[in-house]
Amino acid sequence: MRDGIPRLGISDQTAKRYICSLRALDPFFADATLDQITRSALHTFTKERKRTVKNATIKRDLTALSSLLTYCLQNDWIEHNVA
Repeated sequence: MRDGIPRLGISDQTAKRYICSLRALDPFFADATLDQITRSALHTFTKERKRTVKNATIKRDLTALSSLLTYCLQNDWIEHNVA
């Protein structure tokens, strides 16, 4: 753990990128419960993000979310990863 963030087998650079992506996801999902993160919600996020960033950035954001949801899946907090 560094800076209070468990690394979970990822590099410092990846962790920094994930933090940046999670900040971008925050306005869309901050008030959502895990079961409210749906394919439809991800489609809305992607559509809105396309207005301001390139597809590569959106892909990195979705990768960070997918990693987070994989962690949730491994801990039996969700039944499937929609990202």
